[in-house]
Amino acid sequence: MIVQRLREIQSKHGFLPDRELVKLARETNTPLYRLQEVASFFPHFRQEWNPPPFVDVKVCRDMSCHLAGAAELLQGTHGLKELAKDGVVVAGTSCLGRCDRAPAVCVSRHVEGHHEESFHDRVFAGLSSSDLKKTLTAIVKGESPEGTSDRARGIDRSEWQIDIYARDLPGEAYAVVKRYLKEFPAVVVIPDDVKRDTKKFAEFIKTNHPWLAKLDLSNLQGMGGAGMKAFEKWRDVWAEPAAVKYIVCNGDESEPGTFKDREILLHMPHLVVEGVILAGLITGAAKGFIYIRHEYREQIDAVNREIERARAESACGGKDRGFDVEVFESPGGYICGEQTAMIEAMEDKRAQPRNRPPELQTNGLYDKPTVVNNVETLAWTPAILHRGGEWYAGAGKPNCKGRRIFSISGDLNASGVFEVPVGTTVGELIEKAGGVHGTLKAVATSGPSGGFLPARLPVRKGVMDRLDRAIARVRDPLEGELLKDFAAAHLLRDGVEATFLEIVHLPLDLNFFRNIASAIGLRDVELMLGGGIVVYNSTRNMLEQARNCTQFFRNESCGKCVPCRIGSQKLVEIGTELLRRRDSGALVLKDEDGTPPPIPDMLWEKLGDNLNEFAKSMRLTAICGLGYVAPNPLNTAVQFFPDDLFVPKPNE
Repeated sequence: MIVQRLREIQSKHGFLPDRELVKLARETNTPLYRLQEVASFFPHFRQEWNPPPFVDVKVCRDMSCHLAGAAELLQGTHGLKELAKDGVVVAGTSCLGRCDRAPAVCVSRHVEGHHEESFHDRVFAGLSSSDLKKTLTAIVKGESPEGTSDRARGIDRSEWQIDIYARDLPGEAYAVVKRYLKEFPAVVVIPDDVKRDTKKFAEFIKTNHPWLAKLDLSNLQGMGGAGMKAFEKWRDVWAEPAAVKYIVCNGDESEPGTFKDREILLHMPHLVVEGVILAGLITGAAKGFIYIRHEYREQIDAVNREIERARAESACGGKDRGFDVEVFESPGGYICGEQTAMIEAMEDKRAQPRNRPPELQTNGLYDKPTVVNNVETLAWTPAILHRGGEWYAGAGKPNCKGRRIFSISGDLNASGVFEVPVGTTVGELIEKAGGVHGTLKAVATSGPSGGFLPARLPVRKGVMDRLDRAIARVRDPLEGELLKDFAAAHLLRDGVEATFLEIVHLPLDLNFFRNIASAIGLRDVELMLGGGIVVYNSTRNMLEQARNCTQFFRNESCGKCVPCRIGSQKLVEIGTELLRRRDSGALVLKDEDGTPPPIPDMLWEKLGDNLNEFAKSMRLTAICGLGYVAPNPLNTAVQFFPDDLFVPKPNE
């Protein structure tokens, strides 16, 4: 794989020397321009015309790190500016996945011709400004301190249910996959007439493949954001007649505020490896890949060791059903988290999303049927296939199914990773994280992708009619019951419609989030629930936070489609201009009599409407989800926190 070879060269030299690229081109019979095409796309790669500095300091500038003073580290008078001299470069970078120990800094030292004195991508997290300066000064002087270990971050997993080997099967190794191999020494063959009949296929699975039926009963959803059922992906790939199929575990995890997969890969790699193997054996795949972001060095090492252990335990199918697994180390870039872009990177191409259809279940890696699941999704499968689908489906709160792992950070007293029943409320999760440091103002329930929700969500009149329509649209009766019970408790108290909804009461259920937005009458806002939640207290200005998030999307846009490439930059310009006008006093609060603030032109006079139209255009025309969600931070800031756009009117 060319991308992996480029990573090896980069790790050795700190950049990609021309002589090494020429050598690689000859060895792989690849045109040099193809290597340049790939190398120039990924921000982590450096080429000879842009060699690394003596010390390269990259400060994470997104969400939780932004809250923890990243801007001050980069630009402030007491930051790292004084170190930026004599071959030391200090710059910003996108999320490093250490949001629970913000701010995080990635440091590399390059000494040409002295590899023993060089090192790359050591992450230092949770250090004070003064301690960080001391560490960097020591590095400049030639010392080589190790980065902050993720293992040092204590996570209480005593109540977690995901690891059956810590509970049901202590001391055993790969017991679930070994039992499966005994029951199914060969891939279950599906008759052609069964594939063409949906009802027959469903019955065939129940009768002939009870293990896959367990996954169906569990209602296990994808934990990467889209929420597609794992059963459906596995079933569709299993039904494909191709001789070669693949399983890909998406461990890129580059969404700011998200670091749950980091903990799973480090502390429970056996669950991920076994989940990949089970998916491969059940679907008849030939090989599995675990794609991990390159900043997760400890996690990569842990998974590689676990793969060796799985091979030693003969858990990869044996001689009759050989199924191997390997780690694919990401060359970097948030866009690689989009599954088709990730597949492109694995095929030694620029990581730009594909137009769909076709879907990956039919035309995935190397144009073969491919299952792509998130780390957490695959990590749950050993427990589900051991305990049964009914167990997982019944593990949630009333009218909810399953359990989930969330990472939560921001203005909290104890940021961390927590496994909770689906249906646990936002408020309950915040309390698990030690509560808000101050007064709750906003919550980002899906990193930057979902924008910001206020502590009190506005509720429009007409709840009863909208609620009835929302319930009529749901497929699962439990979803309807959850909506009814929630409405009775929080929206229709004693028959009186509420005018606002406390966000702490929202249950953490993906389908509920999708359904409740229409019921409360939100306009031009989708409620999204991801694996990373960021909390903001009342001292934060949400316009400033929104501008920071739009900068992230602008920086990480792959540039393939015009709506995202141009639109994300325009969003940054709008946010920056709003901040400039506010700070200059051009935008002030309304008078007590309701007189509108003096906004000098129509663009700002109808800001909300213009932003909504802008957002709609991006959603309709962008190729992938990045362009779809990029307007959300600014859109929600304007809609839910209008006062943050203005400064108080000066006293007469």
